[in-house]
Amino acid sequence: MSYNLRVMTAVTATFYCAFGGGGAFIGLFLKGLGASYMQVSLVLTLFISTTIVASAVYGRYADRLGARRAWLAVGLLLLAIAYVLIARSQTLAQAAGARVVEGIGAAIYATISLSIVGDLLSGSPERGRQMGVYRGIGSVAYAVGALIGGRLADRSGIAASLIFAAISVGSGALLAARLHPGPRPRPTLTSALEAVVESTSPRSTAAARTTLPRIFLVGVILVMAALSASSSMFPLYLNSLGRSRTAIGSLGALTAVLEFPAMYFTGILSDAIGRAPLLAAGAGAIALVQIFYIGAARVSFSVVLGQITRSFGYASFTANAMSYTADLSGENDRAANSGLFTLMQNVGQLAGMLLGGVLAQLLGFGALFAFCAVTALCAALAFYALSRSHPHHKATPN
Repeated sequence: MSYNLRVMTAVTATFYCAFGGGGAFIGLFLKGLGASYMQVSLVLTLFISTTIVASAVYGRYADRLGARRAWLAVGLLLLAIAYVLIARSQTLAQAAGARVVEGIGAAIYATISLSIVGDLLSGSPERGRQMGVYRGIGSVAYAVGALIGGRLADRSGIAASLIFAAISVGSGALLAARLHPGPRPRPTLTSALEAVVESTSPRSTAAARTTLPRIFLVGVILVMAALSASSSMFPLYLNSLGRSRTAIGSLGALTAVLEFPAMYFTGILSDAIGRAPLLAAGAGAIALVQIFYIGAARVSFSVVLGQITRSFGYASFTANAMSYTADLSGENDRAANSGLFTLMQNVGQLAGMLLGGVLAQLLGFGALFAFCAVTALCAALAFYALSRSHPHHKATPN
């Protein structure tokens, strides 16, 4: 593992540790400010909306803004500031404003990080396994953060877990500043929105034909919609079942710990048989998770089964979707495809978070999870269609 890849792995670990330790409890924090499920959903949606806009703006002006490693540090610092602002919020409006800052920081981090890692893994015949290790370590860090954050939230309040998250991403910013400059010129970070327009233009060039397949992007949107609608309301669902914040954090930690070996082995398997079958299997598992969640209202252990299944589903989808994006990208269009992939993730998250709170408020958690199951099944069908249209696609050196 190269020096820069080790540093990026450590940076990603701090990001996911913060997300597990503080970000996962933001919905409960907003509920404590008096927000309804629908209002919680709207504030969470504001974060994703900001991320989409900020990704497009940053991508558009990246050439004028300087080195990627500096802006990676800036993105993480903005996340740290946002967590502190949320922790100090006394009203829903203040928390919403802080989430705008968080969205800007997350957009910069997401746009740059996948592009950098794609560069570092370029040409590797074991990209799936290496991506699994890189992203799997992030999941382990999430588990550590969730355990610490859950205990802090029960003992000292959710604000304490948010301060812990701020410290975590702040340390990530310091690590990002230690990245060595790349050996070749920095690729243009084309706006994700521009990539969408270019890919649909009748005047597309040969380079534009390397844009990610539409059926893949549809699957990404559907999976992220199912995941975000479910996960955004999941802590509130467990809270309604009487689970403590420590228990909620422990369940999140269980899932994240199991994701590491799942990402590693599904990465190895996808290097052998291709990414699309593993993407379809992951989406199908995410659909099954929702059934377990529905059963948790009557059988408490069902939620544990759901989290174990979610580990495989999320791992199989996430690591292989990132690898698939890197596989289809060359040096000149890697950043554009990374931005496009991130944009489609954000679109799915936006739809899911918006619908999650609405369905939970109007129809209850059972209807919410049923909707997520159907959405994930549709994603599995999309990835199955991808496997049929690209049956021999595997990792190939660029």
